[in-house]
Amino acid sequence: MTSDQRKHINKVIHDPQRSIRAPLVPQHLCQPTEVNAGLLTIHTDVQYSSVNNAVGASIPEASPSHMPLSLMEQMAQRRALQAIPSTAGKTQRKHRTCAKCANPDCPGRARSAYCKYPCNDCGKMNCRGRNSKRPNMNCSDGWD
Repeated sequence: MTSDQRKHINKVIHDPQRSIRAPLVPQHLCQPTEVNAGLLTIHTDVQYSSVNNAVGASIPEASPSHMPLSLMEQMAQRRALQAIPSTAGKTQRKHRTCAKCANPDCPGRARSAYCKYPCNDCGKMNCRGRNSKRPNMNCSDGWD
């Protein structure tokens, strides 16, 4: 884009007469469309399984006037429960244990160098203990 083109565009954008030339807003208010026929009806004998809902199939929406009150209440309760985040209290974290001796009261809970007990796997005092990234392996295999 050249400098002359940018100047012309800048002049058009910042022109005070631009808002006067804008089209007028329609004075009548838009009315919502009313559908009187062709509404979906739900039969109360149809059972929706949790498998269908888990796959992503949703319960067909229908006009509230055609649904029985109990089904409407069930759908509203389900929607409300899904919208509320679970605040049932925080789950407590598992107590930290020493990576070397697996003792929850050992000072090595913070760092294995602070541990004053022998390793739980190999029995050596100068061992680093288990690798926290590989907790299912013993001390000799987890660090290789």
